[in-house]
Amino acid sequence: MPVAKFLYGIEPDDLNAPIWRFLEFWKFQDLMKGHMYFHRSDLFEENDPQEGLPLDNYETGRHPLDIKDILDRDSELGFDAQVRQGFYICCWYLAGDDSAKMWHTYAKGNGVAICSTYAKLKAVLEPLPAEDRAHLGLVQYGDKHIPPGRRNLIMNIGTKREKYKDEREVRAMLWIVDPHETGNRNIDPNNRAHARPLDAYPTNNPEGVRRPVNIQELLTKVIVSPFAQSTTVADAEHELSAAGFSVPVEPSDMTSRSSFIPTAEELKRYC
Repeated sequence: MPVAKFLYGIEPDDLNAPIWRFLEFWKFQDLMKGHMYFHRSDLFEENDPQEGLPLDNYETGRHPLDIKDILDRDSELGFDAQVRQGFYICCWYLAGDDSAKMWHTYAKGNGVAICSTYAKLKAVLEPLPAEDRAHLGLVQYGDKHIPPGRRNLIMNIGTKREKYKDEREVRAMLWIVDPHETGNRNIDPNNRAHARPLDAYPTNNPEGVRRPVNIQELLTKVIVSPFAQSTTVADAEHELSAAGFSVPVEPSDMTSRSSFIPTAEELKRYC
């Protein structure tokens, strides 16, 4: 099934642009089983409450103290927040090199970065079944590219706030629809709409899904974190070999100067 772009979505000018995915080592070991993991989008809310939701919260043109405006906004947001529980995301980084922030945030300890290209990622997603509704594209930051007001939710899931622009995210997404799930789990017994689904009516969708992909065709190399133990290169090579994959492993270019790289605490404090 052809992989779709997000509505109003964009791709790199060069489809062979390098992309990286930063992983803790146990996630790398999980990948070696031959499948890619996609995480349910609403569970990213701890890091970004607007994940998969409109950046303006549908507040434009509405009075913040008008009861009808508040109820209409909450009704729309609550519905959208339910729909995003069917969006499953796998995040990549559009770049040709690494950064201390990405290592500290996404590949703590003996982490690695798996390297590929946009074209290769798109190619391994193509065989997924039609019901997975696979999407791929660059995340766009800010909302200048989309019209105001109520919008198709595929625009929301491909958009994030400007503060995240340094992540240069390439987003692979599956839209998995539960045909038995209603769209009113944000409505309480008093018929009042809420901006999020109610705890009393949890989704049946799992926290994540795995899909088989051709790992050998996907990966170009594996980079080991500059903060990893000296044995991690060999450990990564062992995992690849045991899984039957032939992919080069090398330490990060930052390894020789790791003592000069800001720590995670220093990044939080000064950056």
